[in-house]
Amino acid sequence: MLDIPKIFTAFAEWCTCIIFIAFTVKRITGIKLAAVAALWFAVFAVWQFGTSYFPLLLWPLGIAVAAAFMVLFIFCCGKIRFIEAVYLGASAFIVAEFIASVEWQCFYYLKVTFNLGFAQSEWFKYFFAVVIYSICFTAFAFCEKKFFARIVKDEITVKTLLPTIFIVLVCFISSNVAFLTYGNDPEIKITEKIFEVRTLFDFCGLVLVYVYRILRENFNNQTEIAAMQNILDKQYRQYRAYKKNDEIISRHYHDLKHQVDVILNEKELQKREEYLKDMCRSIKIRQTESLTGNEVLDTVLSGKRMGCVKDGITFNVVADGKLLKFMSTMDICSVFGNSIDNAVESVKKVEDCEKRIIQIALFEQHGMIVYRIRNYYETAPVLINNEIVTLKKDKSSHGYGLKSIKGIVSKYGGTTAITYKDNWFTLCVTFPREVE
Repeated sequence: MLDIPKIFTAFAEWCTCIIFIAFTVKRITGIKLAAVAALWFAVFAVWQFGTSYFPLLLWPLGIAVAAAFMVLFIFCCGKIRFIEAVYLGASAFIVAEFIASVEWQCFYYLKVTFNLGFAQSEWFKYFFAVVIYSICFTAFAFCEKKFFARIVKDEITVKTLLPTIFIVLVCFISSNVAFLTYGNDPEIKITEKIFEVRTLFDFCGLVLVYVYRILRENFNNQTEIAAMQNILDKQYRQYRAYKKNDEIISRHYHDLKHQVDVILNEKELQKREEYLKDMCRSIKIRQTESLTGNEVLDTVLSGKRMGCVKDGITFNVVADGKLLKFMSTMDICSVFGNSIDNAVESVKKVEDCEKRIIQIALFEQHGMIVYRIRNYYETAPVLINNEIVTLKKDKSSHGYGLKSIKGIVSKYGGTTAITYKDNWFTLCVTFPREVE
């Protein structure tokens, strides 16, 4: 009755890893995933049984290898970077230690402290473990469901990883110091106090890991707010610039008739051709104007389309801008400006210029105001909870445009949906008609 049975420890470590893997994008699925998971459970169980024969001096090695197995298990099954697997593995390790410690301490109370008759049987030991593990791991899964999506989007670096590892290491060593000191001394009786100390330190480690995660998340939220405000300001500045350029272009367009006179009177063929090319370019840009019935939307679309003309992007718009009379100028700039910028960034990666296409539609349907933007894209994005998970190394500088859009849309009681089908990426925003 000195310590937790090795099979219980192995099962706790395995279950914790399974929960983390369940929330990741999988490297493998179906039968392969089940087979790999079963194989890893065998690895955990064999290793734990093997460490029972280790001398005390090799105890740290046994623990280190067990933690490494948890990291490798998560990395093998989850489509994440190795540093993220290490972070999740460290968190999983302290969770497994805490749950295993809680279960065994409760069992110790029933069997030894209270000396209950039914707790003396072997079958009750396993039955009690199943019950306690089921409760604890269900609660843990519920907590992780709220936190995990934020972990995936967060940029895990060495700087953010080291405090977590330090917390886990210190709390784990502190929780087991009594067993390290007295566990192999037959003259010293193991009491429930030692179990209580271990559970308490494991709990402190678990709390500190989550507190650190929350603090880091709050810091990231503040960073996101600042970044999204910068995006709002940027789109509004672009709108002001587009409006100014539009006025200039309007004057140039008005002066085309004078340019025609110059061309007609130009006798040198080469200069005449140059004049004609300049005129065609001006006309082509001016033709990209969108007369949607909303001056702000017209200005944004005209500015974005000028950039598309330069990049060889086909930019099709069918929009009833009068439907947007409920939106402020800055919100229109942000929603349409950010969504178009994202589409342009994606389309520019398409090598075939004929497939560089962006389609925009703004219309009313079934009592809803619908804004839909589609663009051709050859690489399927990773979507989790209707959000794009970037695979770029620097996650911290990406995704704020879409977050800004979602924040504005929710302010008006609307919803956003992202789909990818047949090489077409679609962002669909809907507003209730009553919002007007």
